[in-house]
Amino acid sequence: TIKGLANIANITLGTEGIQLFEKVELTTKGMERMLDKLTMMNHINSPIDYSDVHISYIVKNILNKNVATVKRRNIKVNIDLDENIYFTTYPDIIEIILNNLLENALFFCQFTREEQSQVYLNIRKDQDNNLTMIVRDNGCGMKPEVIDRIWDMFFIGNEKSKGSGLGLFITKKAVYTINGTITLETKIDKYCEFQVFLPFFQPTQNIDKLSEKPAKLNTTPEAS
Repeated sequence: TIKGLANIANITLGTEGIQLFEKVELTTKGMERMLDKLTMMNHINSPIDYSDVHISYIVKNILNKNVATVKRRNIKVNIDLDENIYFTTYPDIIEIILNNLLENALFFCQFTREEQSQVYLNIRKDQDNNLTMIVRDNGCGMKPEVIDRIWDMFFIGNEKSKGSGLGLFITKKAVYTINGTITLETKIDKYCEFQVFLPFFQPTQNIDKLSEKPAKLNTTPEAS
């Protein structure tokens, strides 16, 4: 309703009124993003539909939702992914992980010092049915002093961020829900790379508390 009123205001009001409703619309979009994050939390706490997940299908859906952003910022998206990868897990959990990490990468790559903003996505499944996902951007990276806090609820580690500080908190919770691990490698003004390892998971298994410092992954994404 608020968004609808803002649209009507753009047509019927004068300059000053339009400026006020533009601020209302911006606030509404922020509320909408927050509600999306809270919905994700609900999916994590009560995952459903344990099944074979078509990873490529989820990736395409996420990228389709961000087509306008990719075009506007002239981002080169490099995907290294087998079209036929399926992983048995909860679809909502996989979508939450990839959506948050790709959303993050697509935003921060715009602050690159290179000629073009780039995002890399590399996904592999090994012979034991474990899944490795790597999301990397060539943006501004993270300062060393904030790295240990990026997983905290409501923590915003970069002044350029327009998020709620929930994205990485939710991502880590989603990964841990299915016994996975997530690590970060970053270099200031160079890149930021998130590495997710998801073991073959049965919903009847007990979810043990995982180490805060999981083993480093060695897979490096390559531009397609």
